[in-house]
Amino acid sequence: MGHTDPTPQASSFLYPHPTLTTTQEPYGVFIPVAGQTGLTPAAEMMNGRMAMFGLIVLVLGSCVSGKDILEVFDVGVGGLYGLAK
Repeated sequence: MGHTDPTPQASSFLYPHPTLTTTQEPYGVFIPVAGQTGLTPAAEMMNGRMAMFGLIVLVLGSCVSGKDILEVFDVGVGGLYGLAK
């Protein structure tokens, strides 16, 4: 019986999913979402980036105003939660 090396190969370590090595190019700054509908990888990438952007704006708004994050969120939604003082 032959001994197999338990360490992962470089290609399987860097690209754990086999289709990422040959069929998909990494997304750059501009995501191609025009003309695509539904839950596509490009749409999910855009959703993730917009969520991160919103979180950064929320944290920066909290730092600048000196209010809690929930209070800044409440101001952003027009006082819906009644937390702003």
